[in-house]
Parts: sequence; structure tokens; C-alpha cells
Amino acid sequence: MKKPYDERFRALMSRAIRTYMLRRDCLPFIAFAFSDEVSFVFRSDDGVYSRRIEKLDSLVASALSAILTRTMRRVAFFDARAVVLPRLRDVIRYLAERQNEARRDCINGYTFYTLVQSGLTHEQAGEAMRNWKFPRMSRYLRENKIIFGKLPSWQRRGEAIHWKAYRKSGFNPVTRKRSVAVRYGLVRNDGLPYFASESGRRLVQKALEARRGAGAPR
Repeated sequence: MKKPYDERFRALMSRAIRTYMLRRDCLPFIAFAFSDEVSFVFRSDDGVYSRRIEKLDSLVASALSAILTRTMRRVAFFDARAVVLPRLRDVIRYLAERQNEARRDCINGYTFYTLVQSGLTHEQAGEAMRNWKFPRMSRYLRENKIIFGKLPSWQRRGEAIHWKAYRKSGFNPVTRKRSVAVRYGLVRNDGLPYFASESGRRLVQKALEARRGAGAPR
């Protein structure tokens, strides 16, 4: 696949995440993904797998592995860990940390593979950038006509699949009047704000509220 990012793999990951989030036994309200990593966030009142850590670790990883293997038609497998986040602000802080990691991975990946394309081996490229900080990598990329701030948002900030409420117009045959109903669905958000910002915090809060409003899947 194309390095450092592959659009096809990204699409396959997104499809697998969405498929998993629609399972009856798995109801996270938001998933944050970058590269080959994904964080599913469950509500505190969600009793999925009886909230047993070993069940969460093994079944989440095996289910996503099976779905992606079927979707990609190549064997894929994930490991997993469970992180306890008692309050919403803990969730937001965790997602912000993961987003910062996505940003670091992005500039590291572009710098590494730009060095490789210049003729260095993987080992030489890794050694060359050993002590490079963000400004040095950004300057090197700019010298090679890659502007970090203009790279696609999903590469720099990751993307999320989350529940969202939306309004749908309809007609009530009993009252014979137009009506507006609230519906809920999963959306793929590849233009994320920073989770540490006010708009980022609001996005997580609304995703949580939408998941509660959606109720049990039918």
C-alpha cells in the first residue's frame, strides 16, 4: 500500500469500524481512528460484555479483525487494551492525546518516506531523523514542497465515526400536517476540530447525547 498513507486502506478501515459500531452487542458512541489504530468509546451506562476487561479486550479485537479481514480480503488482526475514563472530560483529554499522536505520526511518516524517496535506506532515514523535532521536520518537508498544514485533515488530525442527531421532515397522515422528527445515525467525520478545542469538546458531547437518543438498535 502507498506510504505514508493509503486512501484504499483508510476506506476499508472506516467501513470496518462502521460495521462494528452497528452491531447489536457493541454500542460505542464515537470511534477515533488514524493509521491502523482505532479507539472505541463506550458510555458509562453501557453494559457491553458485562464490562469485563478480558472480554472487552479479546472480543473487540477479534471482532474488528474478522470484519477487516473479510472487507480487505487479506488477513488482519488487532490487539486491544481497555482504558477506564470516569468522566466526560477524561474522555476528551484521552481523545486529544490520541489526536496529538496522530499529528506526530503524520509528520514523522512524511519525513521518513521523503528521506527514503531521496535515496536513503529505511535504516539510514531512521538514523537521519533521530533527533529531529517538529520544526526541523516541518522545514525539511517544506524544502521538498510538502506543507504540513496543507495536508489532508484526516492525516493530521485523524477521523471519527460517531453518532449524530439530524432532523427529517415528514407528513403525519393522522393530523394531515407536516412534521419534523429527530433521527439518529452514524457519520464519518474526516474534518475534525482539535478535541481540546471548544468545538471538539462539543462534538464529543453531542455524539454521546445522540447515542443515548438512538436507543437500542433494531
